[in-house]
Amino acid sequence: MLKVQHSPLITAFVLALGLSGASLAATQEETEIFESVFRFQSKMADQGNVEAQYKIAEMYEEGRGVAQSDEEAIRWYTKAAASGHPSASDRIRQLKQRRADEASAAAEAQRQAAEAEAQARRDALDRQRREADAKHQAELDQARRDADARRAEMERQRLEHERKRAQEEAARQTQREQALRELEERRSAAEQQRREEEARRQAELAAEREAQAAARAEAEAAARAEEEAKFRANPCKGPSARFMSICK
Repeated sequence: MLKVQHSPLITAFVLALGLSGASLAATQEETEIFESVFRFQSKMADQGNVEAQYKIAEMYEEGRGVAQSDEEAIRWYTKAAASGHPSASDRIRQLKQRRADEASAAAEAQRQAAEAEAQARRDALDRQRREADAKHQAELDQARRDADARRAEMERQRLEHERKRAQEEAARQTQREQALRELEERRSAAEQQRREEEARRQAELAAEREAQAAARAEAEAAARAEEEAKFRANPCKGPSARFMSICK
């Protein structure tokens, strides 16, 4: 079904045919009326009727009784203008201007749509970039936190290792000191024992020397006593006899 629009010119023409105003309602009957008018005007236009040519152009322009076509409207306006219709040239100019305005508006709408689409893409890319930056920043923050945690754990382990090492070193130092004390005590005991042994040995030697000296003294005393006894018994038999006047 063709889209039907009201026009003062077509309405006047229909009224001139004796049709009532009620028949202008958007009904199937109205459509059929406009189609009849178009066929009627087409016959007259083909016969060279200037006003009919102008009306056909109007009907094409407004899409009444026929499918809307600016190209056909311009073609019939051009015929009407060539036939001397006073308004046809202005309608051609207006129609071309309208088409230019519509094309410009369409181009502007297309440009705006393209710009909107481009802006939407830019916004989407910017949103994606922000999301990527936020994700990257979150990953960096997490990586820093993980690195800090690892460093803290490494520091804790280092301190724990140093603490254990210090404890072990202190235990070893205590053991060394204890061993040194024990060694010194053993050395002192050995030295004390050596001195005691040396003292006993020296005492034994002294006692032995004293005994030997006493024995020698006793032997010498005995020898002197025996010599004296021999001398008293026979003074002339001793080595001193030659110095005695009584011995010959």
